[in-house]
Amino acid sequence: MRFSRKTLANLARVMEIGHMELNTLFFEHGIEDAQVTGNQRDKALAFLRAVEARKVPSEADEIVLEVTERLLNLRSEYVRQHDPGIQRLLASLNLDGLDYRDGHLVPTTPEPAALGPQISALEIDLANAGLTTAGEHYRQASDNFVDGNWEACNGQLRSFLEDLLIVACERLSGGEFKNPSSALQHVQNRGDLDPHECSMLRSFWSGIQDNGPHRGLSHDQEALFRLQVSTAVARIILHKLRGAPA
Repeated sequence: MRFSRKTLANLARVMEIGHMELNTLFFEHGIEDAQVTGNQRDKALAFLRAVEARKVPSEADEIVLEVTERLLNLRSEYVRQHDPGIQRLLASLNLDGLDYRDGHLVPTTPEPAALGPQISALEIDLANAGLTTAGEHYRQASDNFVDGNWEACNGQLRSFLEDLLIVACERLSGGEFKNPSSALQHVQNRGDLDPHECSMLRSFWSGIQDNGPHRGLSHDQEALFRLQVSTAVARIILHKLRGAPA
């Protein structure tokens, strides 16, 4: 599915469309045996679990897309802009590469580059590499993005990259470093990383020091840009580490 578990969970939290309508969704999609009793959230979560488990990915995506659009269209513009639950859903959809416009969810990035799946894959890769500190900062950054805490997201991304770049450069070179700039310069001098790659990484590192890590306010597009680039940077760094001699 193109929809992340975070998006499905946030969708379940706001699917207050009435018990009758929820019961009808099970019947409409032929999964009545998965129907449960309980409150609306229990039913919504059971429905989404059944869709994810029983439908082929393309059909599951169509169902979730249709249900999400229907839910958002039932909400007024004011509610979409101010309800915390809806805001979290819209933010997680944005990570999945979708934006709500004119009553429809439209792709913001090519499907393979949607950020939601990249976040999940990177979290696994960081854990496998033993980068627990970087992984925790990254998880908090993505959680803060979904919660609309742009400055907190930016702050955690800076901490994430600081730990990732220092530890990665130490593993590549065997040295010890106090900051990413000196670490990158050292591995560039050794030839462990391409000079152009190091220049790009130093430039990005220099550009993310404000609006969260230090004083200044941010917004969703700046936080999303930093999250997207940080994700791409981390994936290539981990790729380099996997190719490094043991």
